Amino acid sequence: MNQLKIPPELQTKLVEFILKISEKTVSEFFGIIEDQIRFWRFNNQINILINATNNLEKKGISPQKVNLKVLVPLLEYASLEEEKFMQEKWIQLLVTAADPNEEVEILTSFPEILKELSSVEVKILDYLYSNIKCNDGLSEKRFTFDEIRNHLNISKGNLGIYINNLTRLGLCIIPVKANFDGSWATIGGGKLLPINSTNEITLTELGYIFIRTCTGKK
Repeated sequence: MNQLKIPPELQTKLVEFILKISEKTVSEFFGIIEDQIRFWRFNNQINILINATNNLEKKGISPQKVNLKVLVPLLEYASLEEEKFMQEKWIQLLVTAADPNEEVEILTSFPEILKELSSVEVKILDYLYSNIKCNDGLSEKRFTFDEIRNHLNISKGNLGIYINNLTRLGLCIIPVKANFDGSWATIGGGKLLPINSTNEITLTELGYIFIRTCTGKK
């Protein structure tokens, strides 16, 4: 087992605590924890693979090879996921990557992005995607913060945090309006402008493609 990096001032207290609560030695105790975590993560990975296999079999699809830069982090991060809702997104991401008929390219950044999202943030993306797609793909429809907050029952303070994260990852943008001529722009244009937030949000092209790969909806 790898050496645990525990601050010296806590080592004595930790050893004393473990000896009081367990009949095992300290190394045996940590070995048990490590084995349990490893088994739990391995079990999650197996479930992801089985579900992805079943999903493709139901569609009569023979899977293609997946880029290791996508596959390895996907299985690594998915193994840490506890929520069933989020596990389904990891499964679908793998299904999309393994589907030879899928026209959308799975970027190597997609596992990294999904790892950075909470289930609520994914639900926001899912809601936007379900109501924004059109026959030609991404539309320019915008959604007010209140609409999202009321639909998903999110507090005003938390919604601000979620939206900040979604814009940070490049999945959404908040349209802004210049004061002097009324023209529209988006945050991050490279110039400082006197702007007013519209209290609206919409998907970027990246966000549109990303959530599509995680939901399987077209």
